[in-house]
Amino acid sequence: LGSDSAPAALIRLGARYVGLSTRLLEMAVEYAKTWTALGALLKERPAVQRMLAEVEVQIESARWLVYHAAWLTDKQGPSHPLAAEVRLMVGELLSKATNLVTMIYGGPGPSPQAEIHRYVQRAIPMEALEFGLDSARLVIAAKLLNANDGG
Repeated sequence: LGSDSAPAALIRLGARYVGLSTRLLEMAVEYAKTWTALGALLKERPAVQRMLAEVEVQIESARWLVYHAAWLTDKQGPSHPLAAEVRLMVGELLSKATNLVTMIYGGPGPSPQAEIHRYVQRAIPMEALEFGLDSARLVIAAKLLNANDGG
């Protein structure tokens, strides 16, 4: 990818991660509605409700940042710092959504619940996710630190 197409690619990746996170949330909601533990449905547990709400709010926040970044890119052209912000937010969203949904499913381990991790790992290896997040942090920090230097 050329330098002008890299921000657009990161914004498209952001939309993909929002979609993956949305699918994870849908899976967790269905599971919470149907799984009984200790005599009650998971959906009745305040801890599960809090986790679902947190993921929902983070998905919506990321979705709007992706929309905003796509709109600005169409209007003003590519912005590497803005694309890095999208990359960082959606990468952290996918990681957090995976962890919270895994907790709702009862934690990682040799069970059908481990399918969540396999689902996400098929989409993106965690090592690549972390490398991308670190790269995005550096771009954002450079923008902030150079803002008052005229550079």
